[in-house]
Amino acid sequence: MEGSARLVVESLSILLSFRDPSSIFTFMKSIWLLKPNTVDDIIAINYCSSADNVCHGWSEPEAPFFFAYSYFFTDLHLSFSLNEFTMGVLRVVNVVLNQLHPNSWASPQAFRLICDMFWLRPSTQTFLHFYSSRPTNCVSWLLLTSQRGNILFTLYTSSYKNFKEKFFKIYIESKGREFFYDQEGRPKFPFY
Repeated sequence: MEGSARLVVESLSILLSFRDPSSIFTFMKSIWLLKPNTVDDIIAINYCSSADNVCHGWSEPEAPFFFAYSYFFTDLHLSFSLNEFTMGVLRVVNVVLNQLHPNSWASPQAFRLICDMFWLRPSTQTFLHFYSSRPTNCVSWLLLTSQRGNILFTLYTSSYKNFKEKFFKIYIESKGREFFYDQEGRPKFPFY
């Protein structure tokens, strides 16, 4: 993304709280949410009410959804459908998208990019050879830390501020089930 366009996206992310339809619409016009050549209508984006909390789970009869922070798209350049590697890391460490600490997201992203650069298929098992999680009994954020003696990347220390209020709901449309669920109907990564 070019410099001036990046500043616009960052400015929009700072200003928008994603609590009304117009803020979502404005944000969606400024980012690439779907990967190129991805089937349209696999997800639907919706704003959150003031009662929504990023830690809330799903309850019927609402359609399946998960929450996403805006920085995933503005800073980390995630797009949907998520790749198998990213979903595998979330599944193995058993955390939802929003539960992995923002500074920890840089490691799997960098690992995936390096694998892509060398035409290697990123492997969850290989990545977790270099990183481990340190959960406590009551986890709100999960950090990925380098395994002793196996430091692959230096720590990403950029500080994220004011991001906790900038989240929205991503609903999975019927066309998108194959991208988010396995053949037995189980989510490919934890949603809640």
